[in-house]
Amino acid sequence: MLRLNTAERVKIAMKDSNGNFKTGLVATDFLNSRIQITKGDGTTSLITLVLNTNLFEIDSTNSPGIYDFLLSTANTNTLGQFAIAIVPASSAFVELIYLDSVETDPTTIDSDITNVYNRIGAPVGVSISADIASVQTSSTAIKAKTDNLPSDPASQATTDTFITSAASAIQGTGFTAGVDDLHSISTSLSGDTTNITAIKAKTDLIGTSSVASQADVTSAVTTINAHTTSQFGEIEGGSWNATIDNLHAIQVLLTASAEAIKGSGFVGLTDSLHAISTAVANAIISIKGAQNISISDIAGGVSFIPLADNLHAISQAITDIEVDPSTIWDSLRASHTTPGTFGETMRVITQVNKGHVKVDKYANTLNVYQEDGTTLLYQCALLRNGLPSNIYADERLAATSDS
Repeated sequence: MLRLNTAERVKIAMKDSNGNFKTGLVATDFLNSRIQITKGDGTTSLITLVLNTNLFEIDSTNSPGIYDFLLSTANTNTLGQFAIAIVPASSAFVELIYLDSVETDPTTIDSDITNVYNRIGAPVGVSISADIASVQTSSTAIKAKTDNLPSDPASQATTDTFITSAASAIQGTGFTAGVDDLHSISTSLSGDTTNITAIKAKTDLIGTSSVASQADVTSAVTTINAHTTSQFGEIEGGSWNATIDNLHAIQVLLTASAEAIKGSGFVGLTDSLHAISTAVANAIISIKGAQNISISDIAGGVSFIPLADNLHAISQAITDIEVDPSTIWDSLRASHTTPGTFGETMRVITQVNKGHVKVDKYANTLNVYQEDGTTLLYQCALLRNGLPSNIYADERLAATSDS
């Protein structure tokens, strides 16, 4: 028997094919220097053998052919049948199967029983069963009490929270112990007889002719309504809308309109109507100049056209005329393609001087290509002594074709 989760040394007798005990075996005498184990759950594992580490020859003289195979706790971690397959590398010994089983260590079971007993403890009565019966009687009595509780009784924490919340609500914000508690208030009131007497003198008048009754107030309201309904109707107007025509709504609308007229960034000292009027007057004086020429004369009199002759229109026209030189000089050559323009001419000159130029020895022509190096830009005929030639040409005619 092999003990569960315990390193075990298994003793196995090894024999040769003649039935003689085999001595002097080393790890390489075993197939791939390994043995294979099969556990109770059917899983298999290969164990690599190392002489005098997990493979031991007991005594070649006194115990010839007896070897110890050391199994680790990982090899014995499963209860049930256990097998070791031992196969030779060649014919060093006879192949064999060792069978055993992995069981729980009996000493461990005894220890577990002791631990269980120690945890349960000795019975109070004659036995544990008697103790359980006694508890059952008590639990029956407890159930009789708890059966009367609601299905979802509040916990102690919930109750404490509710009481604390209710107390806080009663105390109110700013509650000060020793000043605002009921005992302090009672003590304070009992010593303030002067104010209490004065209050009583006022409340004694309730119900007398000195204090208007509810009926008196109702009658006064009816009288006021009788006199004011017609006046209110005239003030309201026939299309009165209580939501938008009341004084508050009108005040909100006026405020919003004033803010809209002011605009964001309004500054009272410079943006008020008075400040603007003063600025316009000063501007008119500045425009007239020392000669005090009227604005009408400056504008050109009757020939002035507001949409075309105002300062903004003139400024815009000047801006449209102005051209930033960088928009011309910094533009790409490839964008200048309009025939006859200086830009197109500069593009062609640059390409002739620096671009792809090829002599067609079959057509006796000089071909100048565009920036892509493929599209023909210009083609010029080559001549020697007045005849087409590409060898020692002494003349190039004007371009005969272009893209």
